[in-house]
Amino acid sequence: MKEDVTYLFVPANKKELFSKALECGADAIIIDLEDSVHPAEKTHGRENIVSWFAAVNGDSITTKIYIRINHPECVDFIHDVKMLNSLVGASIAGIMVPKMESGDTIDRIKNHLTDKLTELPFIGIIETARGVHCSYAIATSGITRIAFGSLDYSLDINCQQTSDAFLYARSQIVVASRVANLSAPIDCVTPDFFSSDTLSIDAQHAQSLGFGAKLCIHPKQVSIVAKVFSPSEEQKQWANKVIEQSKDNYAFQVEGVMVDLPLIKQASRLLGKSDRKFK
Repeated sequence: MKEDVTYLFVPANKKELFSKALECGADAIIIDLEDSVHPAEKTHGRENIVSWFAAVNGDSITTKIYIRINHPECVDFIHDVKMLNSLVGASIAGIMVPKMESGDTIDRIKNHLTDKLTELPFIGIIETARGVHCSYAIATSGITRIAFGSLDYSLDINCQQTSDAFLYARSQIVVASRVANLSAPIDCVTPDFFSSDTLSIDAQHAQSLGFGAKLCIHPKQVSIVAKVFSPSEEQKQWANKVIEQSKDNYAFQVEGVMVDLPLIKQASRLLGKSDRKFK
């Protein structure tokens, strides 16, 4: 099954954007009750979510819808979970949890939710030094995927928002996800949504480290991210050549580059096929 690649944030206090976000081609939208919503607007945001789900035809929705709630330590958390519990029959694909720093956060949240909601996928965002330090405990705490929150992370450790500054955190998250057998993690937002080049470079770097998806903050970012995280025609041609030659040989060259079993498996995975048949 194809993993989700593009996740688009939509502030919960801007209900007029909910349906528009569903039409932009993202794999998932995240209706946000946390950092993108002013504290004075959070109640209004929850009301928007309830009224929108009551009015929308859930059967017509093909895009996944996540809701980012506030952290359990936040005063708005209890109001968020009460709202979630009231959404009977709503087409919610999962819950996103911000600022995860320990392995018990998901259990704390589930204690406040209905049984049905506890069965939903939980995406945990790591966005502090403590979160990075505890990344393996978080990865094995019951979440289905990790996302990296670079803006809060840079604030927490007082670093620049550069690829070098984020390298350690990104790498830790990738390794923790792999060890916990989770899907490849979701990379952070790229704040500059006017520059497609900046976004493309940022997404390519994240993919090169082992990320499998990216958070978006503007609809125009979705198609660029999707393209970066999809195999190019050149890559597909290379993979097909590798698979063809691997039928009776596990050590050969393609276009002047040595290929053996790990690259054969990589080629198979790139083409969307299982690599388990190669032993």
